[in-house]
Amino acid sequence: MGTEKKTDEMMVIKAELAKLTEKVSELFTTVKEVQQISKERSRDLEHKQVPIVEDGEEIFTVDENIQSLMQYFCDVNIITYNSCQDNSGRRIWVEYDLESWIYIKTLAYKSESYELVQFIDEICQIDLLSCDDGHPDENDEHWIPGENLIWSASVRFPRNFLPEFEALIRELIDSVVLSRDE
Repeated sequence: MGTEKKTDEMMVIKAELAKLTEKVSELFTTVKEVQQISKERSRDLEHKQVPIVEDGEEIFTVDENIQSLMQYFCDVNIITYNSCQDNSGRRIWVEYDLESWIYIKTLAYKSESYELVQFIDEICQIDLLSCDDGHPDENDEHWIPGENLIWSASVRFPRNFLPEFEALIRELIDSVVLSRDE
């Protein structure tokens, strides 16, 4: 009897081991699939870079799909620090110098560009950020604190609104430039 019982237990253990091996194999396959998807998505996050040009020279690069807007900002002296054509899930992101963002919003309000004001108020996600003007040490290991804070406005909106936003911005700023020239 004892030998039969041990044999039965061994068969149960072997069956459970076979099931576990199958599960591990399935998990391994799933992990491989997830890694492949992750690799593909990672490639998608690497956006083609194109130049922003000032006085005939490249001064920095930006994501290809927002080049027109960013070049325009450069041309009209709107200062930006960062940008992305697909940030935080299909959103355009532009980090403006805070004074530049205040200029845009104030200009829109005072010029009665209510469509742009409404766009900013209802569609844009705006965060105020600050960092000091320090720098890394000579070994890039430690941050050396600066003496001043640099303020910025981090502005995000759904990617599908880019043409509308750019048209409203251009219309507003171009109308101010034209009225100054007259």
